[in-house]
Amino acid sequence: MIKAYYRALKMILLALAGVFVGIFFYPRWDGERQRRYIQTWSKKLFKRIGIKVSVIDEHLLASHSLIVSNHLSWLDIFLINVAQPSRFIAKESIRSWPLVGWLATKAGTVYLNRSSARDLRNAFNVLVTSLGQGEHFVFFPEGTSGGTQNRLLPFHSNLFEAAINAGASIQPCVLHYVDESNQFHFAIETTEKLGLVQSILRVLRSDTIHAKLIILPTISTAGMQRRELTQVAYDAILEALSRHEAYKSTDSPTAVSSDLQGTPQ
Repeated sequence: MIKAYYRALKMILLALAGVFVGIFFYPRWDGERQRRYIQTWSKKLFKRIGIKVSVIDEHLLASHSLIVSNHLSWLDIFLINVAQPSRFIAKESIRSWPLVGWLATKAGTVYLNRSSARDLRNAFNVLVTSLGQGEHFVFFPEGTSGGTQNRLLPFHSNLFEAAINAGASIQPCVLHYVDESNQFHFAIETTEKLGLVQSILRVLRSDTIHAKLIILPTISTAGMQRRELTQVAYDAILEALSRHEAYKSTDSPTAVSSDLQGTPQ
């Protein structure tokens, strides 16, 4: 328990340092320096809370892509930023997270309420513009954290259209959090729906968490329809998940979920 409190203190101090930089320096930096800071800050976070990080097949990262991944934890954003500092499409509730929400907003996160056609249009337009300008964007097409590494939830397909319109490739990735025996770590692997504080405490109390980010080959969007593209990305991520030694097959849901009617414009 003492170790957990010590880690919590170090995490809070790092977040406060991020707020200080975000107020006084970050807005004046160019994009490249901002990305370096996000990457360095994310690496420090994992080090301070005692999590080992590995990025596998980092050479496959594309210079112009929309990154999509399975979604398991509040740690996912920072794990991807270790490899590729990016802007994120995130659910609206993250905006209100203490400190982290403020930092995410400063880093250019676009918030989305999936039941809102207006939010979806806004996210779509930002994605098309930003991807067209060569920025990296990340979204989790499951729409919520899956809670288990043995199941991939259906993908929402609307925002895949943005990559098609921008002429950007899809960069699928897979996240794993494992213990020293390479089994899915109990602190992350849960069928319960945990609040942010509960989830953070589970992580801070745990040892031997190894966070792994696996980069998969890009998927060209040329000539693709969004639901076809979504299915290809879903299959690539599910296939990579199923190769892990701890994976236990479960009933696969429909790969592509029902979206809001119409394509965002």
